Amino acid sequence: MIGIDTNVFIYGFDREDPVKHEQAGALLTGLADSEADCVCLWQVACEYLAFLRRQQSLGLLSAHGVMDELEQLLHASPLICPD
Repeated sequence: MIGIDTNVFIYGFDREDPVKHEQAGALLTGLADSEADCVCLWQVACEYLAFLRRQQSLGLLSAHGVMDELEQLLHASPLICPD
């Protein structure tokens, strides 16, 4: 089982650092194309949502964009909640 750190999703979204953006995108694409057993940890989803909301508060993303990004994350792998 593979859990991806929040920063990978953030770098995949944020283009401020082109090298990290490209590396994160390549990693996420590679995992999506593989048969790896990836999961989204609840904490990662919450941290990524907080990042997206900050982008929205800065006027860099719409509310609809926030939901689209979060839905993409949650559709890519099952959400694992703490027990």
